[in-house]
Amino acid sequence: MKIEWIECLAEVRELGSFTAVARQRGVTAMAISKQISALEQALGDALIQRSRRGASLTEAGLQLLDRSAGLLRERQQLFSWVEGRHGEPSGTLKVLCLESELVNLTLTPWMGEFMRRYPKLTVQLILVPHFQEIDIDQADIFWAFGKYLGHVHPGLKQKRLLQTRFGIYASSRYLDEFGVPQTPADLDHHWMIGNNNNQPIDFLVINTGADAVTEGFDGRQVPYRVTTVTGAMELAEQGLGITNMAESLFTETYRRNYPTMTPILEDYWVDGLDAFAYYHQVSLEQPKVRVFLDFFSDRIVEWAQ
Repeated sequence: MKIEWIECLAEVRELGSFTAVARQRGVTAMAISKQISALEQALGDALIQRSRRGASLTEAGLQLLDRSAGLLRERQQLFSWVEGRHGEPSGTLKVLCLESELVNLTLTPWMGEFMRRYPKLTVQLILVPHFQEIDIDQADIFWAFGKYLGHVHPGLKQKRLLQTRFGIYASSRYLDEFGVPQTPADLDHHWMIGNNNNQPIDFLVINTGADAVTEGFDGRQVPYRVTTVTGAMELAEQGLGITNMAESLFTETYRRNYPTMTPILEDYWVDGLDAFAYYHQVSLEQPKVRVFLDFFSDRIVEWAQ
């Protein structure tokens, strides 16, 4: 059994067909089929289900990739390290992001400059809607608000990118109809807009003041769930309820898009909502990972000042 065959299987899973893998590798679909067939023969089991829609993995194929994920990652890291020792960083860097808003705030403004500086690097941004869908072998770097990912995967290292606060916002339309809450106790009579990326779900983050404990106030739940901060802000702008948002995200662009959104209960906002880059310890030895973290953390620090 050759590790190249397993890499080929992983690419079929990612791209969904032999043709797509062949196109990416610059070979024929028959060449890809032969590698998969050789792997199936070595294991004595079918690994691929073929259909008109493409190719998907059988249970045996999924189990094989699950068991070999660490090996494939270490092989790629070794190749990247060797390639980068005597030259500029190259290859593909996979960055998994949990919030598109964080990408727009901390990556998009400087991505052009980064790519011009490192033209041999390809950056692949992967957006996932939920923490629960993260596979830590799926990417080189993870970009996220909060420490939740570090708690779930304690083996990951972390680098703080940005410090901000959990803000609380509502539209003027909503406040005109339901009144402006003055204390956390008032929230029991208000509508709250949940965000599926909050942990736990449907949790309005607020500082109770006395002992600086963060609590969730259920109030009345808006019967509609969203998976992004933008989605929550859209509902709030329409006057449906109160929502959380990182203060740093409420930039001039957001103010233009949501002109009636108003900060409320500012004395009860929670400090310490940090954005982190998470990564495997061994990944930092790869030039592509190191230059990415150094470049963007420097730009974010300059911007925040």
